[in-house]
Amino acid sequence: MSGGSSQDSATIAELVEQAFQYRGDITVGMVGGKTVTGYLFNRNARCEEPFVQLFETGTGHEITVLYQSIAQIRFTGRDAAVTSARHYEDFKRQ
Repeated sequence: MSGGSSQDSATIAELVEQAFQYRGDITVGMVGGKTVTGYLFNRNARCEEPFVQLFETGTGHEITVLYQSIAQIRFTGRDAAVTSARHYEDFKRQ
């Protein structure tokens, strides 16, 4: 997926919403080939220049990426809530 057209922007916005609901790390591939991996903690699709903000994996630095720079989003980390739910189910069975 690439950035640029309004169709792509709508798709990026949908992916961002899915990533925001996901409770694991994501990898954002940017136009130009750079990637950043981290936990998506904020996004704003309604401002003049929509963006996402991540806590970068390994450093904890806050990274801001404009929607227009996003080429793809991959769900690369474990969803912590799913893992917690499994642990709880295991606990209940004991």
